Amino acid sequence: MESALEYTLGIEIDHYVEIDFAGFSNLIDELGGVDIDVPQRMYKPYENIDLQKGPQTLNGYDALAFVRFRDLPMGDIDRIQNQQMFLHALAAKVAGISLVDVPALVGIGIEHTNTNYTLLAAVDLGKALRGTNLSNIPMYSLPGRALYIGFNNFWILDKKGTMDIIAEITGGVVGTFHIIDDEGQGTLEPPGPPVEDVAEDIEDEAENGDAEELPAQNGDEQDPEEEDDPAAQEAPPQIPEPPTEQQPTATEPPPAASESSGIS
Repeated sequence: MESALEYTLGIEIDHYVEIDFAGFSNLIDELGGVDIDVPQRMYKPYENIDLQKGPQTLNGYDALAFVRFRDLPMGDIDRIQNQQMFLHALAAKVAGISLVDVPALVGIGIEHTNTNYTLLAAVDLGKALRGTNLSNIPMYSLPGRALYIGFNNFWILDKKGTMDIIAEITGGVVGTFHIIDDEGQGTLEPPGPPVEDVAEDIEDEAENGDAEELPAQNGDEQDPEEEDDPAAQEAPPQIPEPPTEQQPTATEPPPAASESSGIS
């Protein structure tokens, strides 16, 4: 990731910190949760995401669900905005911690992060940030447009807009960009049959009993708060009773008696 960003944006990244899911969740719990105004209902049960809309304090489990949820109008782009909102709220929470909380947080960091910071450099950074209003840290999203090239979805960066942001961050120092251009090949929709045709094929397979049962995808799950009236739902299929042994009728002659059980 570091080398890809440096190559694409023509900049040098001095330091990075990567935290795994368990560390993220444990960190939020150690802080006592983070206050977030969830912008919409977030429900994706097979990814363990179930959040109500509105202001609330998210524990580690729900905070991880919030920053991972992507069934939004602009998908990953809207998710980035939610992640930035969360980081601002997290920064405000961290600014209020006491020194007695630091050892536990450092322990989580050591166990669950990957970074090129040395321990001494990390301590110096922590000292420098004390008393700083972290909630005002500027955050950016690089401008562009979403396009499909083949069956892959790309975020095609706007070169001028990206250069302006990099110049603002670096104080005017702009390196050599390597930004992908779709060269007119991009499309707003993925190639292949229309979605309506695919849906009809799935229905036909289901009627013929040929469809493979798959987990729900991309927001297809039924929110329990929006379920239909149970009385209106389709009744479960009835299991037929096993057939009874057919008795011979009066018109059928009884089987001939065997004189010997041996095999000749």
